[in-house]
Amino acid sequence: MFQPYTKQVRRVVPHGIKAGGVWLSHLGIFAGVLWLSAQMHEQPSAAEKPMKPPERAESAREDPFPELHDPRCSWPSDDVRPFLYSVMTQPVLLAGAPLEYTSEALAAHVSGFMAVRCTLTCRGEVKGCHVLKGLPHMSEAVISMLQSRRYLPVQYQDRPINVRYVFHIRVPPP
Repeated sequence: MFQPYTKQVRRVVPHGIKAGGVWLSHLGIFAGVLWLSAQMHEQPSAAEKPMKPPERAESAREDPFPELHDPRCSWPSDDVRPFLYSVMTQPVLLAGAPLEYTSEALAAHVSGFMAVRCTLTCRGEVKGCHVLKGLPHMSEAVISMLQSRRYLPVQYQDRPINVRYVFHIRVPPP
């Protein structure tokens, strides 16, 4: 009488484990999505909030793109998020200087592709650039070109945010 019961348990348990494993993996994915959503909406505590934003000499200057100012913008802030192609809008170039070759790059006939990681602020400014893949004699020229540009800010859930963005720059032959 005990023997058939163990055989029945042996047949039921592996199927239950498989079904439970699939259920647990779906639950883990759902919990991860909920956690990410909560992180995106989390408000800083009172201790983390600055009392007053620092005054800058640049604020006295007239903003050439006043329509980009959004009260929901969190800049100045250290809250910079990675750019996610599937859920965020693409940055759109509004204005900026063209790429200028250095004399060394012209002499060496430099051409190719560069990858530069920058912070794209919620006001459309490009800051803190770092060359990931460079070309000889062109790093400084490309960084200065990128930092002179203004973009339509990246939006996540209809809110402009600060993102880390990798620019892929094509440097054509001179």
